[in-house]
Amino acid sequence: MQTFKLNNLLKEDYKNLSGGQKQYVRLCLILFGEYNLIFFDVPTSFLDFQKTAWLIKYIRESKKAFLIVSHDVDFLSKIAEKFFDIDNFQINSYFGDYDAYLQSKRDFKARTAQNNTTANNKMALLDKSIYAQKEWMKQAENKHKHKVLIDRLEMERRKEMN
Repeated sequence: MQTFKLNNLLKEDYKNLSGGQKQYVRLCLILFGEYNLIFFDVPTSFLDFQKTAWLIKYIRESKKAFLIVSHDVDFLSKIAEKFFDIDNFQINSYFGDYDAYLQSKRDFKARTAQNNTTANNKMALLDKSIYAQKEWMKQAENKHKHKVLIDRLEMERRKEMN
């Protein structure tokens, strides 16, 4: 496996390095720095196959913790043991490799859909019950208004008779 060959880069002034060379220097400073937790956002975007393989080996053998954002499924499946999934304003965590994560997420979505269906059914029953109660109240109110009207008419009739 080819190494990064940093010896030549270490002799150069940083400002004279190319953009790719600067990326490698920054990567090495982070990896070999005294950090316990390293955050990476799409770390393989500028790495070729050999450098990606080296990074995978380094991460797997490291005692450090890594939080990695990546769309590189192959890379993730070789290094990740825990996944955080952000969906619909919720963060869920899944343990295992990438395939286990996908299966767990499918299971979670199925359970959520079932729970939503159950909740929606309960809401529909509650809506029906509320509608029925409102209709009953309207009828009761109409009966009360009708009774008040009858009482008034009877009072007026009594007044006329007296």
